[in-house]
Amino acid sequence: MSGYHNIDETFFLPEQEFFVQTLDYIETIYHEHSFFEIFYVLSGEILHTVNDRTERLVSGDIVFLRPGDAHKFEDKHSDDFIHTDILIKNSLFQKAVTALDSPLLRDFLLASEPYKLHLNSHEISFLEEEIRTIEGSGKPNLSALTFSFVCNLLCLIIKKVSPAPNNALPLWLRQLISLLNSSSSFTKTKKELYDMLDSLAYNRSYISRAFKKYMNRTLTDYVNDLRFTSAYSLLRSTDRTISDIIASVGISNKTYFYKEFYKRYHATPAQIKAKHEPQQD
Repeated sequence: MSGYHNIDETFFLPEQEFFVQTLDYIETIYHEHSFFEIFYVLSGEILHTVNDRTERLVSGDIVFLRPGDAHKFEDKHSDDFIHTDILIKNSLFQKAVTALDSPLLRDFLLASEPYKLHLNSHEISFLEEEIRTIEGSGKPNLSALTFSFVCNLLCLIIKKVSPAPNNALPLWLRQLISLLNSSSSFTKTKKELYDMLDSLAYNRSYISRAFKKYMNRTLTDYVNDLRFTSAYSLLRSTDRTISDIIASVGISNKTYFYKEFYKRYHATPAQIKAKHEPQQD
């Protein structure tokens, strides 16, 4: 993201892929990284801004920042704010993603916003104990312990973000998801999407709450994710123009599309299209 201070991989020592530290509040400028940063709050509260959105973090919250996500701590809300900060070079992170081979991790890498989850006391104790083990090993950077720790961090995403199995979803929700997954839903306005709910046996408020509970996102966010995923696929696999693709996925505001697309994929539609065009002989 242009306009933010960039902290690149020269932050790491030679051959270093992993770094962890526990800190109290430190005032930071708005910045982005070319590596992954995961931090969790051990105590206290703080305001955290990421990709121009500010939220309050409390003890137990964990945030997964990807390369290109811009963030800063705004202000501490208590004097006892302490957090553990974990920096992971892209090479090590990708090894763990490849080893786990989970579609949810691919979704994480392409999501419009970084994931924020909440850990219970047992999960925090487990991570802190693993960090102490790594630090006590004398080989914190290239050891199997470090690789295992990164895999465990990613397993938190898999565990906490996984939607309920399809056969565990209520019948009405499975029917609604089937409707939403149809490309015809892409061109519907927000009002038209919510008008679809009137055909179900529950009121809109209950449906919206249940959808978010089971699917870990709002109905609108779900359809938006489908729209951008479809646009990304069409850019890679067809010779249709960018304008035609934008229209086909139901987005009328091109400025919004370009801005949101770059936030999700860290590339412009033209760059994605050019990268996958057949090479001329």
